Amino acid sequence: MNSIASASESSHRAGLSLKQVHVRWLITLAVACGAIIVFFPFFWMAVTSLKTAPEIQRVPLQIAPTTGSTSATTSKSSSASPSCATC
Repeated sequence: MNSIASASESSHRAGLSLKQVHVRWLITLAVACGAIIVFFPFFWMAVTSLKTAPEIQRVPLQIAPTTGSTSATTSKSSSASPSCATC
């Protein structure tokens, strides 16, 4: 049964002209570029949310944050208000 399916599939692909193959590749390339354009802002928001303010404002843009943002915010908040130790 598999040989029948693969034989019909190969005959179907063999029936495509070179122009049709190029058109399919161009359509696939256009869809892939569109997907990158659509999803890049969401990726950038997720990565930027993990950065500190100096890392966001850095002139040569860096994709990944250099330090964990949770440890940076924890140390800043604990040193900013020492009176909270009695809370």
